[in-house]
Amino acid sequence: QISAELPAYGVMLTAFPVTFILLNKTIYPQEAIFQLESIQGFMFSGQQKLKLRLLPDSPHYLHYTLLPLISGNIRLPRLHVILERYSTSSSSAQKDQSNVHLQLEENLLRQIPTHLLVIPSTEGLFEPSKNNAVSNQENNTEL
Repeated sequence: QISAELPAYGVMLTAFPVTFILLNKTIYPQEAIFQLESIQGFMFSGQQKLKLRLLPDSPHYLHYTLLPLISGNIRLPRLHVILERYSTSSSSAQKDQSNVHLQLEENLLRQIPTHLLVIPSTEGLFEPSKNNAVSNQENNTEL
């Protein structure tokens, strides 16, 4: 089972944490490869690809920091999962493996949001301030 902890919305150019919680609900240890894809709307820090052994009923946490580069309803980077026990090297089994992989990934990632609303940052935008009002008054007195 995979779940995610992330904020309800993001602010452009303001980093926020994302945590993926991995839980092996079988009675056997599972080895898996996890890879967070790179996409244009976000920069992230954390391990992009790693191999883990998940023990039964023991949660494992993957921590990332995401930085939204654009505003809008932005697609989140997707976490890809490959279970080692289903990976084979023979070409005849690769088609079956890809079908199993797609179904497995679809079921595991069903609860994780695919998009996040990113609002524009107000930092750095021109806003009338006292300094601007004073400089405007000085310009008017010189005329």
